[in-house]
Amino acid sequence: MIFVPFTGVDHHKKCVIFDAGMLYDETIESYTWLLNTFLAAHKKQPIFILTDQDASMKQAVSTVLTNSIHRLCMWHIMRKLPSKVSLNVPEQTVSCTCLGFTRIGYLCRHVFCIFRYNQIERILSHYIIPRWKRDALPSVVHNISNVYSSEKSDLAIINNE
Repeated sequence: MIFVPFTGVDHHKKCVIFDAGMLYDETIESYTWLLNTFLAAHKKQPIFILTDQDASMKQAVSTVLTNSIHRLCMWHIMRKLPSKVSLNVPEQTVSCTCLGFTRIGYLCRHVFCIFRYNQIERILSHYIIPRWKRDALPSVVHNISNVYSSEKSDLAIINNE
């Protein structure tokens, strides 16, 4: 049986368990039943709910607790982080299972967590794509005189080719 505690913060800022349930399995149907039973007992939805990264729980929460703000628990994320991201210290490369940099060209939050964990304070140069830099466009493009110019010189016209 799976123990599912409902914890909250009381008026003294102390964590308290104010409800709990036992489930046979971790399916969408089981979590939906548990959350509907919770609502029947308490008559209102919680303002905020934190859960782990369980996909069936996420779907049940979005179906039943429609007025609650749902976020993932940072403790669970940080605990699972080493299995998702690795730093290769001699090559200074980071690989992540979400492949954000490989697919889209930006560093994902997992990589920034690894940087912070390993006390890397600057983004490594091979992760800085030229389109992010200030000099991605020639300085003549940013010149105010060229913005409103009717001049047709080579300096005033941006080549669209």
